[in-house]
Amino acid sequence: MDASPLRQRPGRSAYWWLAAIPVLVHAALLLLHSVNAPRLDDFSDGLVLLPQFYGTDSLWEKCRILFSMYQNHRWGLLHGIYFAYHCIDFRSANLLSFIPLLALPWLWFRLFRHEPYAPALLAIATTLVFNLQAWTGLFWITASLAAIPVIPLALLTCMLATRGDWRSLALAAGTAVIATFTNGNGVTLWPLVLAWLLYEVFTGRKTAVARSSVWLLCSAMFVVLYFSRTILDHEIPGTNNMPDAAAKILANPVLFLQGLLAMIGSIAMYHPDNMQYKLPLAVFIGASEVLALAWLLWRGALRRYPAIILLALRYLLLSGRSLRS
Repeated sequence: MDASPLRQRPGRSAYWWLAAIPVLVHAALLLLHSVNAPRLDDFSDGLVLLPQFYGTDSLWEKCRILFSMYQNHRWGLLHGIYFAYHCIDFRSANLLSFIPLLALPWLWFRLFRHEPYAPALLAIATTLVFNLQAWTGLFWITASLAAIPVIPLALLTCMLATRGDWRSLALAAGTAVIATFTNGNGVTLWPLVLAWLLYEVFTGRKTAVARSSVWLLCSAMFVVLYFSRTILDHEIPGTNNMPDAAAKILANPVLFLQGLLAMIGSIAMYHPDNMQYKLPLAVFIGASEVLALAWLLWRGALRRYPAIILLALRYLLLSGRSLRS
């Protein structure tokens, strides 16, 4: 008879209390210190769009404003929350950021729930999720309701897409659409899942060809829709500043590689001081993480935990994308 890891090892229940501490601290900080005030992009995005949204009676124009492009993102979820309030209430919107933050360690635990060390991993996950980076949600809803929710959505998409059945793939397509219109980097889920499905084709899965074909069709449709300037062409003036990434990479590939590894290991550069030793340290940490991922792939982790590996590959991809400027 199978038993949960906690039943097998009663002493592990302490990990649940360790996991709860950062969650409770963050919840208390949100309730006590979150304020009804805009910050940074809240001004140029939300406070610009709200008058436009309520200034038109056209349903089609409202939809275009809802999915309008700002800094190469289409923050449909964030804009929907703005418009649902019928007023500006940044504090209560910030409180919603607690939900995706809580969802991330829960999904992580679901992945590893059959492992004997699952409670310990949950304690580590909550400590890493509910940290200083998450505290930006106390006063900046562009981060808390755009950049943060896309992370659990990405993990959920990878979990569903790697199950291998049609129903899960359909649900994965739905969460990928939500992620795409939550934050711009959600677009990366479409080629990433397609790569996984093609991998299944080459490893002999019977239904993989049909599923990869359907996913390719959905990918083309939503990627074209996302980047379209004729369908969803409403854009805040002066915010489309995408540079010529390929030319910059080719001009100095060594510098790009150094920056890529430093970005991956950027935990060493949380405070921008003493960069003469922090930059090489960040490059070393980033290179170590890339080598660790390569080792896991070599050891067959892609088959055992494909969702986690796909998520890690996604962030390697995003690290390169973030260096485009």
